[in-house]
This record gives sequence, C-alpha cells and structure tokens, in this order.
Amino acid sequence: MTFQNQVWLITGGAGGIGIETAKLLIGAGARVMLWDIHPDALEAVAEKIGADCAVVDCTDYDQLQNAVQSAKSTYGMIHGVVHCAGILHTGMFLDLSPTKMANIVRVNLTGTVNVAHACLPYLIESAGHLILLGSISAFQGAPEFATYGATKAAVYNLAQALRVELTGKGVHIGVVSPNFVNTNMLNPENRANGAMTRSKSIFLKIYEADEIARAIMRGIQKRRFNIFTDWRGALIYYMSRYSAWSGYFLTLKTWRDAQKRVQ
Repeated sequence: MTFQNQVWLITGGAGGIGIETAKLLIGAGARVMLWDIHPDALEAVAEKIGADCAVVDCTDYDQLQNAVQSAKSTYGMIHGVVHCAGILHTGMFLDLSPTKMANIVRVNLTGTVNVAHACLPYLIESAGHLILLGSISAFQGAPEFATYGATKAAVYNLAQALRVELTGKGVHIGVVSPNFVNTNMLNPENRANGAMTRSKSIFLKIYEADEIARAIMRGIQKRRFNIFTDWRGALIYYMSRYSAWSGYFLTLKTWRDAQKRVQ
C-alpha cells in the first residue's frame, strides 16, 4: 500500500510512540495531524517533524468530535487513526489510590472508546485504518500493572468486537500489543514501583519507541489485527490462548525473580 497524500491522526502525538510513528508516516508521504493535551511539547514536536497539531483531550468526547470534524473539513478525508494516548501508574493494587486507578481507566479505556466512536464514521468513508495501543498485559494479568492491564484487556476486547461489527465496511482494525517501551510512561517513578520492569525474563524486554512504530507500519501495510513487535508478544499471546494454565506460574516466577533483583 502507499501512504502518499493520505491523512493520518495520531493521539498522544507528543509522546514517544506517537512521534516515531508520525515520522515514519510523513517519510512515506502522508500528512499527519498530532493530537495531545500538552500544547508546548506538541507544538515543538509538530514543528520539528513537519506535522500539523491540535490540543485535544481524548477523554472529552465533545472536544474530540469537534477536532475530528475540523480535520475532515480541513483535509477532506481521514485515512487512518493511531491512538497512542494513554497513562500508566505502577505499584501494588492496594497501594495505588482509587483516584489514580480511576484516571487510568478514564484515559486508557474511556479515551479509546471516545476515539473509536468519533473517528470510525470517517474511517468507514475512506475504508481506512484504526490502530489501537494495547499491551501484552492484556493477555496475562501482571502484578504491579493490575488496573493498567485491565484497561488494555478491555481495549483488546473492544477491538475484537469492532472487527466483527465492521465486517464488510473495509475498515482495518489493528491492536498493537507491545512489551515495555522506553517512553515517558516508563518514568523513574513507574520503574521504581514496578519490579517487573527490571526482570531478566526472556519474555520481557524494554523496547525503544521507534521499534514499536516500525511494527505499527508493518501492521498497517499488512492489515493485521494483532500487531506484535517481535516473537515475545506473539508467544505470550498464543500461550494465553492455548496454554493458559502456564500463565500464572510463569508470571509468578518472573515477578519473584524481579523482586529478588530489586532487593
């Protein structure tokens, strides 16, 4: 497929995965509109990479709907949306405040529902692409990531349903399920509160944002539903489906080993 003269919207556009995906799309000939809630960082990134931008909060449906309607009026067509906006707070479930956990749900799940609902009518018109950011934590609940993983499992389930509902509409639904990614979400606080990030398990790895962006581009080009960075994500997915009994024991061992490393 060609991205030449296509129009793509990227949420979380001032963050690592959003920036790297935008750079690849622009390099392939697309016009990119970045959305984010951080105006200063957003404008600096957009100017640097040659993208358009707008301050948009994905948890505000009216604002989101106005933004997508404005993009449609400006460009005439929207060919794809890559929804990268999300937040993370790590820590033991009982140690995290209900406020923090509610915010994870609001941004990661409600924000995703809002983006899908507001953008899909335009993607049906263009037979375009809706790419959602999931996580390997959607396939096996991970300690210290309980609420975050729950939102990503919900995102995956949403994408499965949309894939069926939109059969015959020409829309490509894809879910990116990365491992840990070296972005602002994996900040020092989240690393300190998440022993799993320091695990030496062969199943876990901290990737760079550009690696995820390249996987997204491959997934778009091949119209894949499941988009994995490498064999690790695919293996965790297939184990969760066909060897679910092993997930608990492997996760428990990984977590215990990670805690020993912290000590």
